[in-house]
Amino acid sequence: MPHATVVEQVRRLVQRTFQTLGIFSATGLEETILIRNGYYCGRRFATRGAHAIWFCEENQLKFYSEQGSVLHVVQQVDQQLGGSAQFADAA
Repeated sequence: MPHATVVEQVRRLVQRTFQTLGIFSATGLEETILIRNGYYCGRRFATRGAHAIWFCEENQLKFYSEQGSVLHVVQQVDQQLGGSAQFADAA
């Protein structure tokens, strides 16, 4: 699956989860690409009052409160997206 498609699906999963947690803001999401040791490793999605970090290699999506406490963790993100996503190989 093309990486742009995977990112869009993750973005929608983040939005749905924020809505479920009662956090999603009308201002939308601020998105940042994460780089570790010069390599793409994920994305950070922030909205008013919370943020989420998608760790590609770990295949995890973690949601944090404004104070930094973990609100929710999605293990095996690829399974949430239908099982066909591969994350670690694209930027």
